Amino acid sequence: MAVAVAGGVAALFENAPLILRLYAGKFPFIVVDEFQDTDESQWRIVRALAAETTVFILADTDQRIFEYRKDIDPKRVDKARNLLSPAVFDLAGENHRSPNAGILKFADAVLRNEPLPQTAEVNVTFYYSNAFPSKVHLAVVIMFNELRKAGIERPTDAVLCRSNPFVANIWTLLSESRDVSTRKGQASLPPIEHTVVWDPELAATAAEIVASILEWPTRTASDAVATTFDAIVGFYRLKNAIRPSGKAKDEAAKWSKAGQAVRKGKAPATKSGKALVQARGVGVPYFGDPTQDWLSARDVLVHAGLDDVFAEARMMRFFRAHDEVGGVLAAMWLKSGGYSAATKVVQQALDRQLLMSTEREPSGCILMSMHKSKGKEFDGVILVEGTHASLFFDASENPPHPASRRLLRVAITRARSRVLLIRPQGAQKLTG
Repeated sequence: MAVAVAGGVAALFENAPLILRLYAGKFPFIVVDEFQDTDESQWRIVRALAAETTVFILADTDQRIFEYRKDIDPKRVDKARNLLSPAVFDLAGENHRSPNAGILKFADAVLRNEPLPQTAEVNVTFYYSNAFPSKVHLAVVIMFNELRKAGIERPTDAVLCRSNPFVANIWTLLSESRDVSTRKGQASLPPIEHTVVWDPELAATAAEIVASILEWPTRTASDAVATTFDAIVGFYRLKNAIRPSGKAKDEAAKWSKAGQAVRKGKAPATKSGKALVQARGVGVPYFGDPTQDWLSARDVLVHAGLDDVFAEARMMRFFRAHDEVGGVLAAMWLKSGGYSAATKVVQQALDRQLLMSTEREPSGCILMSMHKSKGKEFDGVILVEGTHASLFFDASENPPHPASRRLLRVAITRARSRVLLIRPQGAQKLTG
């Protein structure tokens, strides 16, 4: 969505000089932050504005973390220098986030693959697989204690990892009480209150797919499946807009053709499409319990091989809309014995939550991906690496993994006071 808006604004400024001058007159000084990660449409906007007003560009080439997107140019800063001929100010030596230099020195060593400095602000700990939940849970408790001992009255602690599904795993384990072994003996840890910050648009679209499956018994067979196919097309189009890829684009085209085929009374060509048609024919058992019926509808995605949609649908729990959606769906079932307007209910509830989430100021324990942490800061940061998933170093990237190192540097430098890296035994060394 944001990609489409940026392209529209760029075209407007390029083709309507009067509007560009009106905008420039309203804002004589414009600051563009994180310029190194601007896409092509955003760069067109900056070029147009720079011709009419004063633009301040803030960029750090060591913090390029979105190069997996094809429209992000790693040479964007150099192109800006050549085209705009700006006055250049080097602020690399200034660090206003951390009072001590240890965190930045450690992060820079990881970035440059140099020997790690010894610093009290950064620690690395390792775990065996069976001890992972206890290790993470206890680490969050200890981090908060250390931050309070340091005089921070209401500390913030961010738990970061590379993937959203792994964020969901952390969410689950912190939501449970747990018995752990400490130096003083056994201790019982209560659940830790926390919030999740993530990109919710894909999860909302996946939830609408599940809602469409809830509606299946209230629609004709062809209309029911075609409506679900339309929702899947929307999911992959959005996925392609957020993170452009040939695979997402192809999936959107395939599901669009599948929907057309079903509406004409023909079988879809794809295996997943046929699986959904078969599932609608067999029927999904619903009993009037919105929670269980939702899980039954969601499981259809797994049986159809739509694992990426299922993974995003699992994030529905983070919307804090469970009670609202469940209550309306329960009332709907009591009235009609079905969920005829499930999609509308889910859309309205999630739209409200999306608006509310933009107004919340994260506090306490916050979970998010490393990419999502960009531009934010916290008193403490815990970076968590999985044994087989959410690895610090992307296996598809050639050593010494420069993109992964840039991402790690960004994540580490989100901290003002303390950093803890939690890694599996035998993990690849951070440097060397």
